[in-house]
Amino acid sequence: MLTLLMTAGALFTAASGCASSGSRHPDYPAGRPLPLSVGVYLEPTLTRLPTGASSSGAGDDSAAGMLHFTREAKDVLEELVVALVGESALVERAVQLDARSLADAVREGRDHDLLVGVGLRTADGFPGRVRGDLATLEVLSWLFGGIPSWYVPTREYDLGATAMALELTDMNHPEVRGWLADEAGDPAAPPGPDFEVVAKIERQGLSLAERSAFADEPGDYLLTIVVPPMVVTSGSSRGASEALTRKISSRLHDGLKQTLRRRLVELEVASPLRVVIDTSAIGGLGAFNFDLVSDRGAPLEALDVHRRTGGAASYHWKATDAELGNLDAALASSEDGRLTVALADPIPLVEGENMIKVSVLRQDGVRTTRSVVVLRGGAER
Repeated sequence: MLTLLMTAGALFTAASGCASSGSRHPDYPAGRPLPLSVGVYLEPTLTRLPTGASSSGAGDDSAAGMLHFTREAKDVLEELVVALVGESALVERAVQLDARSLADAVREGRDHDLLVGVGLRTADGFPGRVRGDLATLEVLSWLFGGIPSWYVPTREYDLGATAMALELTDMNHPEVRGWLADEAGDPAAPPGPDFEVVAKIERQGLSLAERSAFADEPGDYLLTIVVPPMVVTSGSSRGASEALTRKISSRLHDGLKQTLRRRLVELEVASPLRVVIDTSAIGGLGAFNFDLVSDRGAPLEALDVHRRTGGAASYHWKATDAELGNLDAALASSEDGRLTVALADPIPLVEGENMIKVSVLRQDGVRTTRSVVVLRGGAER
């Protein structure tokens, strides 16, 4: 059973006219995750990591100030998944896939809304030098304060062509769904990706406090009694390499998240059929509502709501032909092609993670799925 609540046209018109471009659209405010379930996989054609860098101590290069990237491919993927759903609150759900190609990712991620292929290219080693403009600041802080000089990032490392690229594929495209449905299709030629975002960094500075942990290398700090920290080369380049790797990963993620969010919001706003889910859409007892926004290019063919969990039977609500007719009539009579859909019966929620997915299909083949995660019983993402 379904209840239709029309959204006031004036409200939508005013909202859409206010900061409708970029990442400031009122339907997708900053800090609220986009209602997307994302599958993240490694794209080998975009990836070049130092062979064995994470397992080698790399200590032979410490005297020359050479540091190394210490992450393996699986760690790069895991860190990006955390970054997508962590403090940035970019998407509702991100899952690391085993796929190592777009074809495999499309098959494995068929139940996701979006696929993200990750590539990272970095040099075999990062040579270091003293950054001249910070050397004066470090010397002054060393002469007149001592300890503050430990935190000046005077040693700078050349990162070469270090870059992270994300290739995005919309799993709702008719070409993607058709390729999945065609078992005889060419497995080497899946459709997509739709677009790519890239972040690059060339240099990164580290302070003594970042290059050398006090608990592991107290001698480095004792040396600063007689020489400035920039002169001290840590006895363990492994620790310094770890610190530099963390800095590289953080900067790449920060650069990508801002661009990626802007692009995703732009694509959402331009879509002929949108599903907008507010954070307050699901009440404590499972009451659920969402907005449909359509350019009314074709009648609706199907509307489904699923609840999927790891340890419980799934829930599925499907609109009847009569309910689809009511939806089409309401969309046709609205000024802005927007209405609120409220399920009359609550969705049964279980302990842990409940993923609620809305899927809507029009008769012209336009399809949209959007997802939101609801946690119950103290569960964590």
